[in-house]
Amino acid sequence: MTASKIKAERLLRIAYHEAGHAVVAYVLRRRFTNLSIIEDDDSLGHVSFAKHHPKFQPDVMSFDKARPQIEKRVMVSAAGDAAESLLTGRHNWLGARQDMENAHRMAGYLCGSPEEETAYVRWLWIRTQNLLRHHVHWRAVEVLAAALIEQKRIGQKEARVIIRDAIDAYFAEHIAKVRARKAA
Repeated sequence: MTASKIKAERLLRIAYHEAGHAVVAYVLRRRFTNLSIIEDDDSLGHVSFAKHHPKFQPDVMSFDKARPQIEKRVMVSAAGDAAESLLTGRHNWLGARQDMENAHRMAGYLCGSPEEETAYVRWLWIRTQNLLRHHVHWRAVEVLAAALIEQKRIGQKEARVIIRDAIDAYFAEHIAKVRARKAA
């Protein structure tokens, strides 16, 4: 395999990873500000999220109020690896290390033991992968990843339009197929 092909495959994995984070954030209504596949000192790519709401204080919030917000954050953290593993058929544990550390840190607010925390994060990772497996969401990941490869950095507004348009296009195609079957 040539060096340029290896670089292109690596960039594709990174784009899917970051697009996975953004699509799950969009679906779960977690605000982000931009996504990028421009390498920096800390990462090969990233999704930047809006600041936590001042009322989000998981260490002092009641379990019932903290749980939904923490689950969203864990799922968004897990989404990069989940998308990349759907693309490649294998996990990139090294590339997802920082994301999974964040997922475990958030889950730690709800869990009473390391075993429970690991099981909880694993369960939410599976839920995240299942969410991305859904054809409409996977289409959004594909379209956003392609745009990211082309542009390298995409702002939140443009990313939301790309995701929404991909979802709308998927449903339009699906409805057309259903109508064609009914007409036949």
